[in-house]
Amino acid sequence: LRSSCAIGVSLGMLSYIITNYRSAFALFCLTPVAGAHNLYLRLRRFLLARSFSLISEEEHSKRVEAIRREVKEANGRVCSNRSGNDQMSLTYGDYKQKSKKVNLTHLRSVFEVNEKERYIWVEPMVDMGDLTSLLIPRGLTLPILPELDNLTVGGLLAGTGIETASHIYGLFHHIVQEIEVVLADGTVERVSRTHKPDLFQNIPWSYGTLGMITAVKIQVVPCKPYVKLNYEFIHQKSEFIAKYEKACRDQSHDFVEALAYSHDNYALMTGKMSNDVGNDGAYNPIGRFYSQFFYLQVQDKMRKCNSCVEYIPLKDYYHRHTKSLFWEVSEIMPFAHTWWFRYLFGWMMPISHSLFKATRTEELTKLYKEKHIVQDMIVPIGTLGDCLSKMNDLFRVYPLWLCPTRIFEKPSDENRGLICGLEDEDLFIDVGIYGTPAPEILKNYDAERDCKKLEEHVRHVKGIQMLYADCYQSRDEFRQMFYHTEYDRLREEIPLTKERFPEIYDKVYIGNRR
Repeated sequence: LRSSCAIGVSLGMLSYIITNYRSAFALFCLTPVAGAHNLYLRLRRFLLARSFSLISEEEHSKRVEAIRREVKEANGRVCSNRSGNDQMSLTYGDYKQKSKKVNLTHLRSVFEVNEKERYIWVEPMVDMGDLTSLLIPRGLTLPILPELDNLTVGGLLAGTGIETASHIYGLFHHIVQEIEVVLADGTVERVSRTHKPDLFQNIPWSYGTLGMITAVKIQVVPCKPYVKLNYEFIHQKSEFIAKYEKACRDQSHDFVEALAYSHDNYALMTGKMSNDVGNDGAYNPIGRFYSQFFYLQVQDKMRKCNSCVEYIPLKDYYHRHTKSLFWEVSEIMPFAHTWWFRYLFGWMMPISHSLFKATRTEELTKLYKEKHIVQDMIVPIGTLGDCLSKMNDLFRVYPLWLCPTRIFEKPSDENRGLICGLEDEDLFIDVGIYGTPAPEILKNYDAERDCKKLEEHVRHVKGIQMLYADCYQSRDEFRQMFYHTEYDRLREEIPLTKERFPEIYDKVYIGNRR
């Protein structure tokens, strides 16, 4: 009894420290743990870059066979054994507590790199940090390589992925050529645009509710070692929107991105790959451990000039928001941008989203749910101004991340999947809002009420909500946003699907998450 009481007191004290001294706990506990984990990742990626970690297709097939048997022999619901801490959502899905967990976490290898035909076959737990380490030394890259190191191929396909080259190539699933999936009855299928195209089109955005992804064939393209990045700073919203739309429609830019620092202050960045560092701009290796967070570097430039040019190593550019988790780390560790932290502890960074999430107490989880917003809304380019005004009125959270994408599927397409663009417009903008509402908003802020207002606006303009974020929509509203006709048919036709996997809505609705 004394032992149980002592453990209870110790856990209570630890919870109190984590909740009330979050920054200190992150500095003295999470940073060293992250440092050790990052050393492991660097070794793993060093070996991967030299092909030591590639496996044979035969070895991959053995892994898939074990998964196939587990799914086939299961009774009731099944799900991946991937920890809820590893998912990008701030909350945890209740469905995992009610499902048999199938081991997929060992599927983190590459088993083919075809430089001649320009594709790779990878397992779903391979992440973006792995792929930049593997491909860039070979002079190759993914056409779309989302910014955070630990985003996985499986998550980006079953959910979605976007990046600053998406104004050319579209969303992550648009660069996928073939998908290997274990269906609910234990059948293994490799589907593509020509073989079972209806299933191929509906796996993206399905959130793992049509089957378990076990391998993905992805397009690769040639790359150059540097990015020439042009910055333009604009201090009037209507002027920014006009210039931003022009840049997004110009496919001579390899990359297009914008950051909104207030309702009237914007940084527009356009990038072009380069073989060399030119004389028309400074060299800025932003990936060095002591470098300032990228978004703060951009803000500092905004204060000093109207425009400028820099040359950034390609790998550094791809992962420019990893160390700061865009700007979320600054809320947890307000000192993380200071010189002393960067020089003394910067080599241990980044601290992963998973580590922050795993050490959240009940009090912090409640606080995040009620006083913090993490959403990505994809809206047609013509409605961007109204969307920015709506977010400013509801939340006043800055910076905002603005990333263009094409959505090639049309409402009239036979196999369009769960999402589509407009019949006469395929250019959309992802508006990422991550942070705590401004003090003048926070005093009357209601997360459910205000997020529902934003969701209503996005539905009205024919936009899309990213599924990793908390969803407050009703089932009917959700079905207005996402096209379910083909998805519902597949769930009826593929044996045992409805018994093995819940619907998308049941996985993402905030009422089914904690």
